[in-house]
Amino acid sequence: MTVAVNSRDVRGGPGAGSRSPGSGRPGEPGPPEPGAGTLALLVSLRERRRFRAVLAGRPARGRLRGLLARRTP
Repeated sequence: MTVAVNSRDVRGGPGAGSRSPGSGRPGEPGPPEPGAGTLALLVSLRERRRFRAVLAGRPARGRLRGLLARRTP
């Protein structure tokens, strides 16, 4: 009977130490860094907001600046 001595034995025997942390198979890349898709998400949200503004007949850009211009005496 074999007893696992360290975590390398538990994860898969020889060569298990060469894997990326979190990957399922040898040679597979690990998971992406936290926040890696944040910029893409913000860009897509901005595009969606502009598109919906155009469909509603509102200006797609400069809403805040226009509002401030109307508010100041």
